[in-house]
Amino acid sequence: MKLSVAILILLFSLGTINATVKYGSDKDIGPLSDPEVGSVEEKLSEAFNEPYSLEWVENYVSKEDQKIFTMQYSKNLLSLLPLEDYVYSSSEEGTFFLKSRKNKAIITVFYDSGLINSLGISTY
Repeated sequence: MKLSVAILILLFSLGTINATVKYGSDKDIGPLSDPEVGSVEEKLSEAFNEPYSLEWVENYVSKEDQKIFTMQYSKNLLSLLPLEDYVYSSSEEGTFFLKSRKNKAIITVFYDSGLINSLGISTY
């Protein structure tokens, strides 16, 4: 056991294991992790730390989706953002999840070409 731990520590220090940090799993959104540094997911998940505004939409939502996005999500995002005390999970390219423990909300983010296309917002 001690040898296994020592080997894992050595591998981490040498950088041979994926740098994405895992934090266990959440029953609602799956395996928890940090977005990969410099990734689209990191940029977009950080957007949810900002207050919701027209500028937010212009910066993070694809131009062709902005009108319908504001009509559909503005009310919810005005009350949710900026998110506090949330966790991140990614399941596949083009989708990630944010779960706010404070707001008791789960946001599914659908994106393409570095911009948000749509969201799924639910409460628990």
